[in-house]
Amino acid sequence: MFKGKDIVPLKEREMRTIRGNAVSMIFQEPMTSLNPLFTVGQQISETIRLHRGLSRKHAREHTVEMLKKVGIARAVEIIDEYPHRLSGGMRQRVMIAMAISCNPELLIADEPTTALDVTIQAQILDLIRRLNEEYQTAVMMITHDLGVVAEMCHRVAVMYAGKVVEEGSVRDIFKKPLHPYTQGLIKSVPRMNEQHRRLFSISGNVPVLNTQMKGCRFAERCQNVMPLCLEKLPELKEYEEAHSCRCWLHETPKEEVV
Repeated sequence: MFKGKDIVPLKEREMRTIRGNAVSMIFQEPMTSLNPLFTVGQQISETIRLHRGLSRKHAREHTVEMLKKVGIARAVEIIDEYPHRLSGGMRQRVMIAMAISCNPELLIADEPTTALDVTIQAQILDLIRRLNEEYQTAVMMITHDLGVVAEMCHRVAVMYAGKVVEEGSVRDIFKKPLHPYTQGLIKSVPRMNEQHRRLFSISGNVPVLNTQMKGCRFAERCQNVMPLCLEKLPELKEYEEAHSCRCWLHETPKEEVV
């Protein structure tokens, strides 16, 4: 659903007006996302010319402007470089420049700091936050890093085996997690004030997604599993204001928990 409209059944021509224009994406591995046969300028300009109808000259000027916007100082020179000539951080900045070149309403960031060192990670996250504020673009962050979630996000949807199991504000998720999986994730984060302790880990393995699953998908790994959990998948329900959870535990008296 995008702006209240189901975009799944749209035809390819209709989707092309949305992709890269209203909705853009930053992929997690910029080296494999950028085409090695074209310069970074050609790849950014293609998006601009397709959606904005600019001439080659004006598209190039806009590309230089976008590269400067994402913190690339030598934009006039970098525009004619091939991806393999750039560092990981520079390539990710190029991906961000491409994503924001048409001023999208929604920016999807899929693990945008993967394979980058800690210093560059902080710079990229700061850049995304700044662009979010400057362009008023909504950002959907896909990440397994709870530190990034705490720093960047307002609302969180926790997923397990293809299903949202909990949704709420960052404060609610970290302060009062409702789902056993969310609780396990937070407990597994190392803390500076706890030394010489083995890190917590959730027992068991993630289910194979191409098999038919019955009941709650987290049941086999849950410490609070009940017979009902193995038979029926719970609905995602709001138990507190703007805080939803998919778990039978919150609908069953405590004495029934095994």
